[in-house]
Amino acid sequence: MDLALTILDGLRLIYELRDAIRRQRPENRKTYLRMMEIYVELQLSAPLQENPTIQRTNAIEKFASAVDSFSKYLRKYHDMHRV
Repeated sequence: MDLALTILDGLRLIYELRDAIRRQRPENRKTYLRMMEIYVELQLSAPLQENPTIQRTNAIEKFASAVDSFSKYLRKYHDMHRV
């Protein structure tokens, strides 16, 4: 449950800092590519049928990591431009 709350907090922060997202297109592209990798892993990979629990857990952990790092990046960028 802690992981779900961490993801939720990160997504909330990303939403709050959405103006910073518009100004940072290269970083957005990297994040988008990470999210697509996770999507493919969750939806389309064959090993998912063989061992869905392990595969989904790994993908969710990657998603949590991507959300966390992107929200930290946005917070840093937002704080730099508040002055």
